[in-house]
Amino acid sequence: MTDTSFELGEIKGLLAGMKDDMQYLRAKTDGIDDRLRTVEKKAANNGAISGGIMSAGVATVIAVFKSSIGSA
Repeated sequence: MTDTSFELGEIKGLLAGMKDDMQYLRAKTDGIDDRLRTVEKKAANNGAISGGIMSAGVATVIAVFKSSIGSA
């Protein structure tokens, strides 16, 4: 076996190892992405609910303030 054949075999082995590493990292990234998507959905729901509650509270405070000024 020549040096060139040996080096090509070595390169093929390194590429195979890199391919395995990339597949592992891709699977890990997909798992992280799925968990993050769940967190983002919960954050959006919580934001919408708290925003609705705040707007209702501000509207109530404004209505009470206007009615107390109007009746004075």
